[in-house]
Amino acid sequence: MTSASAEVCPASPTTAVSHHGYFLAIAGVTAEEFRIERALGEAGSWPTAEYRENVVGILEAFAAEVLYGVVLRYPSEPIDRTCSTVLTAFSTLTTLGGYLAAEEIASGGERSPDTTSPMWRRYVGTAWPPLVEALSAIPSAAVRRTREELDLLVEPVAAACEEWLEVVGFTLADLEEGVYFDVLTHDFQLN
Repeated sequence: MTSASAEVCPASPTTAVSHHGYFLAIAGVTAEEFRIERALGEAGSWPTAEYRENVVGILEAFAAEVLYGVVLRYPSEPIDRTCSTVLTAFSTLTTLGGYLAAEEIASGGERSPDTTSPMWRRYVGTAWPPLVEALSAIPSAAVRRTREELDLLVEPVAAACEEWLEVVGFTLADLEEGVYFDVLTHDFQLN
């Protein structure tokens, strides 16, 4: 699946250094945030409900960033800004996914996110179950693990994040000259 907008996004501090490196980085952050939130939840210390109640608003902000990065791109603008805008917004979204998954798992499903909104279905949708499954293998921060043990557990989270990015409408691949960033769909919207 390629499109006319697919281009090489050269590696830079604001873009991915490599396809696998990007997904490992965001999966690592997501997993660490998940571990902490899971430990707090298992101890009965739940975060305020405000952020869960505002998931649609957070998804709308994400959609606005994606729209800005893709649709509002001016003719012949280098792909760098689009790539950076989308990947930065997506890394924030995956961290939120870690928080939500921690609550869902620590509560035995009682504190699951509302998956019925059109924004959730469009920007998370089928990516949610694989992310939750990958994160469920990661113990809470109350359980001591070596870095090597945790690194092995992060690989499936990275794969789930890659699948999620494709649900959103993008893909990455490594090329010698940088990271190949492809826009798979153009149905980005705010509502």
